[in-house]
Amino acid sequence: MNTSTTNELGCNVGFVPLSIPDYLDCLPARARSQNGTHHLHPYWSATTSEAAVVTACDLTAWRVIRISSMNPYHHVTHRRMQSTFSFLSRKTGYTQTGESFWELLRGMELEIDPCVTNFQLGGLRMYWTTPHGLRHYTPDTVLTTTTGQIFAEEVKASASYYHEPEYRSLMNRAEQGLGAVGIGFNRLDADQLRENRRRCYNIAKAFDDRFAAFGPPHHDAVQNALAKTNQGVAIGELAEAMGLHWGSAMQVINAMMCERVVSYDLNRPVSQETMVRQPTKVAKVTPDIRAILH
Repeated sequence: MNTSTTNELGCNVGFVPLSIPDYLDCLPARARSQNGTHHLHPYWSATTSEAAVVTACDLTAWRVIRISSMNPYHHVTHRRMQSTFSFLSRKTGYTQTGESFWELLRGMELEIDPCVTNFQLGGLRMYWTTPHGLRHYTPDTVLTTTTGQIFAEEVKASASYYHEPEYRSLMNRAEQGLGAVGIGFNRLDADQLRENRRRCYNIAKAFDDRFAAFGPPHHDAVQNALAKTNQGVAIGELAEAMGLHWGSAMQVINAMMCERVVSYDLNRPVSQETMVRQPTKVAKVTPDIRAILH
């Protein structure tokens, strides 16, 4: 399609080609590209030819009857359309599974973050009675922190998911039900998970190093060095104490961080001068997230 334009003097300056983009290119951020493939929200009515009218979900008659831990499903397969994953956690000793790239990013962060003491992907389930029968909801993650708190989390590719009326109502009801038993609820999206690129890079590197081997001599050398100061010790100095090249020492430190032996600032570039410190102490005994029953 072409159309002519005129300048401020009223003179025709020629034709400007106009193109009508494909409707997929006009979709919101939820239709982002992942590994070269476009993933759409399968329940978004605007992608159909029907009128985009969403009826609000009435949750006033819903009543929580149980919130309990569960054994996650292990259904990783290459024959499913959506992305699936599975990894063994050094921090927890359990296999972690999920169904999206963004859940994997969050799982990697929970594995590395020294402020997280325990976690399980898909390890919690809520049950409600409704006028239409029993309904359940499984958050993507349940975790405990050094403060002794429990949090459940939902992870989505885009924050726009949380603005859909029915889904927003479900999230609000889940937040209320969990809050009533002392469990916090976080809504996360891809933009939040990738906001700090340096942190993402450091987490990915540490995640790859999580099973680096180290023995009692390395552990004792690091603990003795950290016990002498509250300001932290540079990675280069810890490498000398362990008798390792600083690159190999970095792998050991990353593995130790998964076990909450050490910590360092994940938001800054890592070098030989990076300061390593003792992790935040646990304020109180954390609940067992695999034995929750309310």
